[in-house]
Amino acid sequence: DGKKMSKSMGNAIDPLEYIEEFGADALRMGLISGTANGRDFAFPRDKVIAYRNFANKLWNMARFILMMAEFLKEKDGLDIKKYEEDSASLNDTDKEILSNLENLGKKVNESLEKYRFSDASDLIYQFMWHEVADKYIEHVKGLDGNQKTVSLSVLRHVFVKGLVLLHPFMPFVTEAIWENIPKFDREPDLLVQQKWPE
Repeated sequence: DGKKMSKSMGNAIDPLEYIEEFGADALRMGLISGTANGRDFAFPRDKVIAYRNFANKLWNMARFILMMAEFLKEKDGLDIKKYEEDSASLNDTDKEILSNLENLGKKVNESLEKYRFSDASDLIYQFMWHEVADKYIEHVKGLDGNQKTVSLSVLRHVFVKGLVLLHPFMPFVTEAIWENIPKFDREPDLLVQQKWPE
């Protein structure tokens, strides 16, 4: 209501209730998102709900990658390969999402260096939901055979790098997703041990 939160006024919000209902990561992101440094803000219940939905979206993206990997293995006997930077078989859409990922890493790092956590979290959210889920996954769905295998390797690479960037903001969901994704050689057991994108 635009008033200061206070126990004596009876308008304090119990974070444990929100964690139980929406999850700790959704609460963290809701509190970070849209808040300017040092400014008062209204408690963002709607944003907490939105980030709970975002956490579900991340799980669905991971399930899609796993489902496609199983489908390719059963149908064509193909495995998702580890993404190789110099792959000659990348199409224009693959190159575009990889370029956007690189730009995302730069912008997130710039925001973090300036302590603009809200900006950094929003950049990652927009990229993962709109660039990866809405556009790139739809592109991958329309491919066949070897090209689908190549694009799935790009998708897994982009998704994992997105999880790494998101990890400081949503550590529990991202770590749990990482535990359930098949690993390649020399990939760490924990997401927190992954190299931070420069």
